Amino acid sequence: MHRALSSRLLKIVAIGTIVGLSVGNVGCKKLVKKVAPGSEAAQTDDADNQLEKKIEPYIECLNSISSNVIRMRRHYLSDIPESGPTGKETSASINTLSKGDASKCATSLAKAKTKPPSNPQLEQAGEAFAQAATQIDKISNELHDYFDKKNFLDDKWAKGKALHPQLVAAFKAFGKADDTLQNVLDGITKPLRQRELARVEKEDGKKFVYHRLHVLNTARDFIDVADDPEIDFNRFTAARTDFQKALADLTAYGDAHKADLKEQKTAPSWPMADSNYDRFVSAANEYDKAQTTFWRCLRDAPAEAKVAGGKIIVEKAAEKCEKHGLHGTVDQAVVKNYNELITTANNGRFP
Repeated sequence: MHRALSSRLLKIVAIGTIVGLSVGNVGCKKLVKKVAPGSEAAQTDDADNQLEKKIEPYIECLNSISSNVIRMRRHYLSDIPESGPTGKETSASINTLSKGDASKCATSLAKAKTKPPSNPQLEQAGEAFAQAATQIDKISNELHDYFDKKNFLDDKWAKGKALHPQLVAAFKAFGKADDTLQNVLDGITKPLRQRELARVEKEDGKKFVYHRLHVLNTARDFIDVADDPEIDFNRFTAARTDFQKALADLTAYGDAHKADLKEQKTAPSWPMADSNYDRFVSAANEYDKAQTTFWRCLRDAPAEAKVAGGKIIVEKAAEKCEKHGLHGTVDQAVVKNYNELITTANNGRFP
């Protein structure tokens, strides 16, 4: 079932960011190992390389547009009731997408559609996403001009009232298209991440590169489980445990091999490798703290928040979470700290 835009968009930044990181940006140059041409291993590597190139434009579109739509919708509805302008408003404003982003997205996805391997589900999802983004870009720019010039003072909000339902419909269409594209990409990137981790282990062993990637993969897996209005508490707990184990494995290896990060020959990102590692671990620990707080909130959820199958309705659980230091939307702290982990990972490589 499609989740409402207002619920889905609370988490989209995190999921979009994570997708962008999970393919290729593992924090080091890819390990290269000679394999026999035409062998099964070589064919798998070639296929994965093609697939990574195929999905890059889709990830870029999500990262450049989705978070802006979040802010646009929230900002607009802070000025205008969801039912539409009353005609008594004395001011209003709306954010817009960055100039050219929607058209750039449409162009890049049209090109990506022709790239191998063929994937009709991905291509159709991308086309719907681009169309929805283009529609929002058009309406938001028209409203921005209308608000900026205060033309509502002249037409008694006639244009604002006419464009409002169009914008609401565009937000709804975007939410559906965005959700679909996210889910399709999730189904592609998770197996890719698993194969990448297996290749790293086979070619380099369980060293810094492996442990770093494993932490990022389990961080992503946790968000996948947490990104739902009704959370399966057992799956949530298992995903949290997997992340904590991956982080413990990284820090145990780091404690024993920290000196390697201070050597130019063994640390490609020297001389920053050592400090980058510390920042990464610190960000991962903050993410773990946010996970734990959210877990306690769900664990202590009232009976009315619990439904069949061991699931917990997040919105109902939120009402009882203040004692754990959570206010408003309970998963925002998790998303915030996850985004900070990804930013730290992208900006500071250490293997």
